[in-house]
Amino acid sequence: MSAEPTGSPEPGTSSYPVEAASDATNGPDDDTAPGAPPADPERGLRGVMSAILICEAVTILLGLTVIGNGGVHAPGWQIGVVSGLALAHLLAPAIIKRRYAIGVIWILQVLLLGCWAIHAAIGTMGIVFALVWLLVMYMRREFRRRTASVSKPGPPAGTIGGAP
Repeated sequence: MSAEPTGSPEPGTSSYPVEAASDATNGPDDDTAPGAPPADPERGLRGVMSAILICEAVTILLGLTVIGNGGVHAPGWQIGVVSGLALAHLLAPAIIKRRYAIGVIWILQVLLLGCWAIHAAIGTMGIVFALVWLLVMYMRREFRRRTASVSKPGPPAGTIGGAP
C-alpha cells in the first residue's frame, strides 16, 4: 500500500508550488520612477472634463441639422457661429491643464447659451451642459476638499483637540 496523504497537503510541502521571493522591483510603489514627480490626483477629472467638451462639440454640430431644418434657409452667419463654437469646444481640451481652463469653459457655456438667439434648441443644449458643468465643478470642489483633508495631519484618534 502506498502512503499517500488523503487530506489536503500542508503548505510548504512539495505538493504546493514554491513562490518566488518578492524583490524590490515588484513592490507596490514601483509605478513611479525614483525622483519622478508624484502622480497627479486630478488627472482623471481632467479626462472627464475633456470628454464632456468633446461630447458637447458633437452635440453642437448635431444642432446644425436643427438650424438648417427650420423650414427656412439658415443664414450663413448662424451656421458660422455655431460651427465656430463647436470648433472652440473641440480645441478646449488642449488647455485643460492650464489655470484659466475653467474660465474658458464657462465662457464657452455663456456663448452657447447666447446661441438661443439663433435657435431655441441650441440654447436648450446650453442649459443642459451648463448643469453638467455645475455638477462637474461641484465634484471637483469636493474632490479637492477631501484630498486636502486627507493630507492634513490631524490629532491622533481618540483625542479631543490634540489633548490625550
